[in-house]
Amino acid sequence: MKNFRDKLYKKFSATQIFVLSFCIIILLGSILLSLPICNDLKPAPYLDNLFTAASATCVTGLVTLTTATQFNMLGQFIIMCLIQVGGLGLMTFIAIFLISINRKLKYQEKLALQGYLNKDDLSNFNHYLIMIYKYTFIIELAGALLLMIRFIPEYGYPRGIFNSIFLSISAFCNAGFDTIGSTSLVIYATDYYINIIIMVLIILGGLGFIVWFEITNLYKTHKSLSLHTRIVLITTLLLIISGTVFFFIFEYDHTLANYSLFDKLFISLFQSITYRTAGFASIDFAASSRVTKLIACFYMFIGGSSGGCAGGIKTTTIVLIIMSIKTLIVNGGKHFHIFKKQIANDLIYRSYVIFSLYLAVIMIDSIILFTSETIETMPLLFEIFSALGTVGLTCSVTTSLSIVGKIVIIFTMLIGRVGPISILLVFSKQNGKDIMYRYPNERVLIG
Repeated sequence: MKNFRDKLYKKFSATQIFVLSFCIIILLGSILLSLPICNDLKPAPYLDNLFTAASATCVTGLVTLTTATQFNMLGQFIIMCLIQVGGLGLMTFIAIFLISINRKLKYQEKLALQGYLNKDDLSNFNHYLIMIYKYTFIIELAGALLLMIRFIPEYGYPRGIFNSIFLSISAFCNAGFDTIGSTSLVIYATDYYINIIIMVLIILGGLGFIVWFEITNLYKTHKSLSLHTRIVLITTLLLIISGTVFFFIFEYDHTLANYSLFDKLFISLFQSITYRTAGFASIDFAASSRVTKLIACFYMFIGGSSGGCAGGIKTTTIVLIIMSIKTLIVNGGKHFHIFKKQIANDLIYRSYVIFSLYLAVIMIDSIILFTSETIETMPLLFEIFSALGTVGLTCSVTTSLSIVGKIVIIFTMLIGRVGPISILLVFSKQNGKDIMYRYPNERVLIG
C-alpha cells in the first residue's frame, strides 16, 4: 500500500490524481450500471449508463434515463453511492480510511485534499476531515429520518426508507437525482414539509464545510465570523431572495398560474434555492418563460460556495469580481478591500481566470452543440449552463441529445465538478521554480 502510494505520487501530480479519481469512479459506476442485475428494464446503451454515472459522480442530476424506472434498487443504490462519493470526493474517503487504520497521510495527499476542500492550511488536517464526515452523515441521517415520516406511509417500509435516504443524500450533495419518478419533485410542489427539508439540505450542502465549522464553533471561540463566511452568508441570502422575486414575477402567469399566492411564493423560493446548484424541480422548466430560463442561467453560472458540494464559479468569486470592478471605478484599482479587510491581488487574478475559463467552456460547448444538435437555442444553452454548474435542471432536452451532445455534456459536467483550472493543470508541466528576474514594465492601451 505504501509503495503503491509512493509510486503514484512520483508519477502523477496531486491535481492529476484528484481528476483521475473522478474519472475512475465514473468508469466503474458506468460498468456497474450496465449490468443486467442493476436494471429493471433492458440495459440501456453504455453511453447512457456512462452519462448517468458521470452525472451522479459530478453531483449534477442531468439524466438520459429515468432513475426510478430504468434501474432497480441495486442500480439506484449504486447511483446513490456515486453521488455520495462524488459529493465528498473519492480522495476524502481514501483519506478517512487511511486515518481509521492509523496510516499517516502523505504531504501530496494533504495538498490535493487542501485544494479540493478549499482549506487555507494543513494544520489539524485529520481532525478537519473527520469533522466533515461527522457533520455530513449527521445531517444526511437527520434529513432521511424526517423524510421517512412522509415517505414510509406513502411507499411502504422498504421503498419509503430507501427513497428517504436517497433523496437526503442527493439533496445534501446538491445532486438533483431522485427515485420518485420522471418529473423530479413536481408532484410535491405544494408539500411544504418535504420541500422545506430539501431546501435546508441543499443550503447546508452548498454553504461549504468551513462555513459550517465557523458557525457551529462560535459559542466556543467567541470570535467574529471570517470574511469568507460573511461573504458566503450574505451573498447566499441575497441570491435566494433575488431569485425568488425574479421567479415569482416572470412565472406568475406561466408555470405558477394555477397556484394560490402563497404557493406561488413558496414554489418561487424552492426554485430560487435549487436552480443555483441542486437541480430539483417543482415545476416544468420546459414550460417556463424565456426570461426565467435566461435568469436561471446566470444563477447556475454563479452556483454555490467554495469547499462544499455546490458547482458554479462560486459566490465568493462573483463577489470579488464585482467588488474589484467597483474599486477600479472608485480609486483606479488600488487598495482593494471588503468589510475593511484587504484582499490579496492573486485572489482577484484567480477569480477572473475562473470566470474567463467558465465562459470559454460555455463558448466551446455552444459552438459544438449548436452544430451537432437540432434543438432550439435557449433550451440547449440552458443545458450547457446546467451541466457546467453541476445543477441538473433541464428543459426536457437531455434525452434528445445526439451521441456527440451526450459526450460534450459528460465532459462539461466533469469540468464543472473538478474545475477548469484543475483540468488545465492536469495537462500542464509545473517545475515549481520561482522566477528570479523581472522584465521592464510596459503599458498597452486597453478598453
